[in-house]
Amino acid sequence: MGSPLSPEALKTSQEHKAKIAPDVSFGFSDPVDVLLEAPVSVRRGIYDVGFVGAYSFVGGRETFIRHVSNIGRFCSIASNVVAGQVEHPTDFLSASPVLTGFDEFGDLSGFYSENRAMVDKAASTLNASMSNRVEKINIGNDVWIGEGVFNRRGVHIGDGAIVAARSVVTKDVPPYAIVGGTPAKIIRYRFDAEIVEALLQLRWWNYGLSALAGVDFTDVRKAIPIIERNILSGLAQPYNGVIVKIGVDGEATVWRYCGQKNVLIPYDRGYRALPLARMEFASAHGYRSRSNHRLFRLALPRRLFAVLVQTIPRALMSGTASIAYRWSLAAPKPLEAGPKRLSPRAPPHAQSLP
Repeated sequence: MGSPLSPEALKTSQEHKAKIAPDVSFGFSDPVDVLLEAPVSVRRGIYDVGFVGAYSFVGGRETFIRHVSNIGRFCSIASNVVAGQVEHPTDFLSASPVLTGFDEFGDLSGFYSENRAMVDKAASTLNASMSNRVEKINIGNDVWIGEGVFNRRGVHIGDGAIVAARSVVTKDVPPYAIVGGTPAKIIRYRFDAEIVEALLQLRWWNYGLSALAGVDFTDVRKAIPIIERNILSGLAQPYNGVIVKIGVDGEATVWRYCGQKNVLIPYDRGYRALPLARMEFASAHGYRSRSNHRLFRLALPRRLFAVLVQTIPRALMSGTASIAYRWSLAAPKPLEAGPKRLSPRAPPHAQSLP
């Protein structure tokens, strides 16, 4: 399992509004780097996750989350959630990993030597059958995952989705869908189609709390025009929180994203930060990092930096166009099949993350 954080790391994180419980561990067989965007709260549990966005809280009690690339902003993830666990073959002679070369006992070398061909065949067959489920889990923004949920490895949970307590999620969850059961199925959508489309275009979470000034949180239909007005007027500014990085050594370092220079820089109130990486626009689907800076490679692995860039609001890099809302005066049109696309925050390269 990953090593716990040092007292100094806990203190540094707390000072920068990244609240981490003392009994949190990051990583499983090996520690991993984790990026936490403040303010954020990580409760008791074991985590193998690349990035946790601002205003999110996650975990508690026996939380066991692995193979997660990204948890977005404003997420509410309850206790005892299990995500990304290892899967076993169901159509082999035995489901035991012993027959695919997993020797936890330390005394099976003789058996493996005598049956090497069959063990290798079983391992390769299993890997091939799991090839479509090796992606990391991606959790969008404004997602609520109830207590005791199980998330299968590779699922994408769209922005605004809700997963009912004790559900078993085996497939992707569309944005703003409410799912539940074993296996989890769509119960209904939180809002009608026009509202879902508008919310996905606004991506209000990109602006933190500033987009919500004067908004009636209880009436989404009235809230949307006010959020758009806040964005277009400049009252809402893209949120750029402090980034606390927990390294594999269990220590904490502090970073900030510089939108003007398009760089990630060390956070120091009295320090004139130097750019550690340059970014270039890649496509409408995301950004890729480009750097030959040695300090950057040591301080922040490029794959984790790519996750951060996918999560830092794209509004930092491009303007926000006005959204034309056409609210029908008739009864709201229901979502029948649901939005065809998943959360725009889902990184397309999740399978390459550590």
